[in-house]
Amino acid sequence: PARRHRASVPRVVPRSVRTYPLPLQERPLNLDDYQSEAKKLARYPIIDKEIPIYPALGLCGEAGEFANMAKKRKKGKDIPIKELGKELADIVMYCDLAAASLGISLEEYVIKKFNEVSKRHPKSHRRL
Repeated sequence: PARRHRASVPRVVPRSVRTYPLPLQERPLNLDDYQSEAKKLARYPIIDKEIPIYPALGLCGEAGEFANMAKKRKKGKDIPIKELGKELADIVMYCDLAAASLGISLEEYVIKKFNEVSKRHPKSHRRL
């Protein structure tokens, strides 16, 4: 059968298959550093700056992949922890891209949320 020609659609390549320039690998990253580097690598059309649709859809897809792997692991399939970790990294990447699309610091919001929860449960959390 004849192959259908697919239109060229920009896609985001998961961070797990990308390589970074040496200077980035030599220093520890915080989420703000990661966000500024990740924005440079994102490849998708921006439809509406107020609604980060591509990062939102990517986040849902990666969360579904993680959940599916966790389910299979629970059923006894040999899914390496390393593979689950890669999916979690992809989830963080899409959260970061969504935050960048909205013009906010993911690191700032993670710390605020962590401290907010820590106040409600002081014996089980520490403050950042």
